[in-house]
Amino acid sequence: MAENVAPTTGIAGATPSLQMYKQEQVKLKAMLEQRNQVARRLAAIESDIETKEAAYLDSTPHGNIIAGFDNYIKGTSGAGAQRRKQGNTEQHRVFSRSSISYRPGNWIQGNELGRKFKALVCHDGVFSTLNQWSTEELFFPLHDFGGPIWENRATYEKWDPATKLANWSTPQLVIHNELDYRLPISEGLAMFNVLQARGVPSRFLMFPDENHSR
Repeated sequence: MAENVAPTTGIAGATPSLQMYKQEQVKLKAMLEQRNQVARRLAAIESDIETKEAAYLDSTPHGNIIAGFDNYIKGTSGAGAQRRKQGNTEQHRVFSRSSISYRPGNWIQGNELGRKFKALVCHDGVFSTLNQWSTEELFFPLHDFGGPIWENRATYEKWDPATKLANWSTPQLVIHNELDYRLPISEGLAMFNVLQARGVPSRFLMFPDENHSR
């Protein structure tokens, strides 16, 4: 008759011990630190891009949206010379932007540049930067405006299209998706309601089964 021998257990089925737990804890901390390092590097890259982009937009005629557009219309840019050669005209063109449209789209509606267009088109855009706290993705307002409203309200208001509603006068098509939770459909409805109330030729196009897309 065989002797009674306690069954052996392989490593894979070993009973967890305090030492094993601590070893796994060390591995997990190392993995988290690696992830945090990658996140910090990405944040530094994004910050560098944003700084250089801002400098480019503020300091060069090609980067500055107003100076660049004036050169484009006057035909003083390389693209303008090419248009003249091909006999193209910009008299019946529209300006269209999606998502963060306050940066040129909705924002220019309230500024002098908006009067240079026959019409504007905004797709899933921002009516007010303050309303971006209704988003499902708070990363964007916190990143773009350098923090929450109560700490950086001036920055929010600087780029807020709603601060210049009295200037809205260029015909506009507003497109918004009902399942957009990044920029809720109320943003598009607010744009359209303001345009209608001001007597500006406008239309509202809504897709009931689409989310935030560009």
